[in-house]
Amino acid sequence: MVITGSGARRLFFDTPTPLPTNVPASTLIEVADLNPCAPAAARRYVRTKVHTVRRPDGSTGYQVVNSYAAGVSLVPLILVNDELYVVLHDEMRYPLPQAGDDNLSIEESAALARTGRWSREIPSGGVNAGESIKAAALREAGEESGIIGLTEADLHPIFGTFYSSVSTNRQSFNPFWAIVRPEQWQPELVMPDIEEGNFLGIGAYSLRHAVPHMFGRQIVELSTFGFISALHHAPELRQYL
Repeated sequence: MVITGSGARRLFFDTPTPLPTNVPASTLIEVADLNPCAPAAARRYVRTKVHTVRRPDGSTGYQVVNSYAAGVSLVPLILVNDELYVVLHDEMRYPLPQAGDDNLSIEESAALARTGRWSREIPSGGVNAGESIKAAALREAGEESGIIGLTEADLHPIFGTFYSSVSTNRQSFNPFWAIVRPEQWQPELVMPDIEEGNFLGIGAYSLRHAVPHMFGRQIVELSTFGFISALHHAPELRQYL
């Protein structure tokens, strides 16, 4: 432990430290469903509710909680001449306010960026009702990148199912990687979707040379960034990275 001149403490730990167990939590009072008027397509993957809670100090607080369907992602890898390539598709994201646009409404920001924000991504999506995690990963790979002929046995978990919370957005993530034979990648089978602005560019990029230079530029979607980076921990792939 280091004590600074101002009296503040800087703590250094060389082992994981437990979360506090003696901090009182808020108490749920009421839940209001915000979904009755939402389109059915939106309700398939996300449910939005307002939680009214009583805070430990006795005051009343409100939290908007978005509960998403389980998510799946697949990093499709093609090995050509001892070089690994990852198949990525280009997807248009809704034009939310960017840096310097903090005082603009969503509508004003969208007017300034009508084409949205393009992101180069791995196949990802939500699990449909009655669908298994691996079946959803295979379906998304076919729909978004034209990858066919894989089986569930071809899917390797990156770190298994984990649950992520960004503020009050709750979702489970299930990332996989798979080796795809060149003939199993048929991008001509992908049909343009209105969510991608009626255009979908698909390419295979060198995992060792091209992809690192796209982080934060062409690749701006967080799960794509994280799951590709996590491949360095797969012992079967280390010789190619």
